[in-house]
Amino acid sequence: MKKKIFLSLTIVAVVGGLGFAATRAFFTARVKSTESQFTVGTLDLSVDGKQQTAAEKFIVAGIGASGDISAEKVWRVTNTGSLPGKLYFKLENMSNLENGCNQAEKNLEAGCETDLAGELGGVMPAHIYLDGVEMATSLLTDSEVNANNTIGKAWTTKSDTESTVIAPGATREVKMAWNVGQDAYDNKIQSDSLSFDTVFDLEQLVAVTPTGNR
Repeated sequence: MKKKIFLSLTIVAVVGGLGFAATRAFFTARVKSTESQFTVGTLDLSVDGKQQTAAEKFIVAGIGASGDISAEKVWRVTNTGSLPGKLYFKLENMSNLENGCNQAEKNLEAGCETDLAGELGGVMPAHIYLDGVEMATSLLTDSEVNANNTIGKAWTTKSDTESTVIAPGATREVKMAWNVGQDAYDNKIQSDSLSFDTVFDLEQLVAVTPTGNR
């Protein structure tokens, strides 16, 4: 009886020993990588070489023999960051002012002395281009710019079919042009002025095209 017990203990000891040896038989190796980093890219832009532009005045001048009012303004927009971005453009804070009322205006607009809203933007359509491609057009009235965001919405819609991407370090041209024929206005716009802000947005390029008002 004692002999059987001894043999059983011996077998258990041998099995345990084999299990320990098998565990130690696996090879292991380790490589440690140091100074791993995650770096976030940058997205920034400049307009005409400036991060922030000062107020600009648009002067309607040179009404000569033809009577046409036409001119254009070009902005050079540069992606100064390290990531590609989609460019968006809009006008905001439009203000049409009367700036007085002379006799010629009174003959057409009896209440112009008390009406401070000017009529210039109502006869002046602006055409917006990106590198020569027309992106939007709108009258420069308070309602079309401030309330309806016509140019911003049209630009966003057109950007789905036209590339508005600016690669890092690249520059693209945005142009606003206006052309008012001599038969499109009358004495109501004398002394009138309009002012507005131009807004450029550069948004990180993603797979899904952003929607909504810009």
